Amino acid sequence: TGASGSVSVDADELRLQNGAALSVRSTGAGRAGSVFTDLGSLFMSGHSQIDATATSSLAGNVELNVSEVAFLQDSIISGLSADPENDGGNFIIQHPEALVLQRSSILANSASGAGGNISITADAIVLDTESTVEATGQVLQTGEVLGSVLQLDPPVRVGHAAELLLEQT
Repeated sequence: TGASGSVSVDADELRLQNGAALSVRSTGAGRAGSVFTDLGSLFMSGHSQIDATATSSLAGNVELNVSEVAFLQDSIISGLSADPENDGGNFIIQHPEALVLQRSSILANSASGAGGNISITADAIVLDTESTVEATGQVLQTGEVLGSVLQLDPPVRVGHAAELLLEQT
């Protein structure tokens, strides 16, 4: 019933694959914890997730400091609140040279409260048409997205997306 703890990761590279999860979930009345990272690169694939979700309280926060590239393929970063009285989590993703999402989502939603804030500061942001960055709730509240956005249609392999990104800069 208490709040969940926090997770802090400091590494040259964090790789989450094949359903791996970095989670600070709350299923009781306590708030979900927070995830903090200080990384060189982040690679997520195969339905992996970074999760700060709460079923009966406030969602947690996620702060990802990445100095190189953050690739998400078929993965999710979420801070969702299912409780009608509470808000979605807040996300800060900062300093990657590129944030690339392929069939992936960044979600800070609430069932009835305010959606969380999403702030992304990157040299470039690449999303395919099957990716979502969303902060919604009964009370709409969205964060800001800063950087260059390259929308890819049709969807392409992440490696190819990185090549296109490099051609654009």
